[in-house]
Amino acid sequence: MTNYQDCNYSHHQQPEYPGAIPRDATREEVQSLVHEIDEIPLAAWILSFTGAAAQMARFGITVNARTSNKQLPGALGLGQATATTIQNAFLLFQYLTPLPFAIASDAWLGRYITMLVCLGLLIIGYLVLLVTSLPMVLGYGSGLGGLIAAMILTGLGQGGLSAVMYPFIGDQIADSHPKLKRNKKGDLVVTDRKLTVQYVFNGYYWMVNIASLSSIPTTLLEKYIDFWAAYLLPTCILVIAVFPVIFWNRRLDSETDSSAKRDISENVAFRDTQ
Repeated sequence: MTNYQDCNYSHHQQPEYPGAIPRDATREEVQSLVHEIDEIPLAAWILSFTGAAAQMARFGITVNARTSNKQLPGALGLGQATATTIQNAFLLFQYLTPLPFAIASDAWLGRYITMLVCLGLLIIGYLVLLVTSLPMVLGYGSGLGGLIAAMILTGLGQGGLSAVMYPFIGDQIADSHPKLKRNKKGDLVVTDRKLTVQYVFNGYYWMVNIASLSSIPTTLLEKYIDFWAAYLLPTCILVIAVFPVIFWNRRLDSETDSSAKRDISENVAFRDTQ
């Protein structure tokens, strides 16, 4: 049996395959022809952009929130040990929150609504952190309370977003039969969903890698202006990134949400009848 990865037919060397193109590929065509990615829906890139923007906001704010807890040049003056304890507790809380959001997403809300709720929690949390870091507000001693409230809100939002964003991006790639088509070079190829999903997530992780550089400008803003300026930039970026998933919500594939909730309801009903 010929391995499709070892085949690299040119346009003139490829045999003629009967039937209109594009069409469903046969087993022999799947085994003998080169596999390529399928067309990528715009919704997959919209969700990837929003997810990367959320990571950008997290990277930009976390590095400065950690600094604001320390004695020098921190705004709260809690000291190194207390700052480290608070940061570790926040990370632990953030790692525990995906589980309840994943259950709520699959059983009741669906991934789209859960994603919007989590983005809303993140925005509110960052706004609380921004407002309570203003010099006029810090003078009233609200910095620590604002930090704790922001950590709770952002911990819930970031944890819930981690639970739904990855599968929601994958849902946008239709689980279809491999198709026989001609690529841009005119060669006959077979579309492969696995390669398509891999390509989308490679793009998403590259966006996240670029987003991690947000800690550089926010650190400079904190150094030369103040903490509120460092928090303002990531917050504005996240607010802007929410608009595409709201305006293009009809492009997002929510069919998986309905099927998941239907399966859970049927299982619960079946158990109740026993």
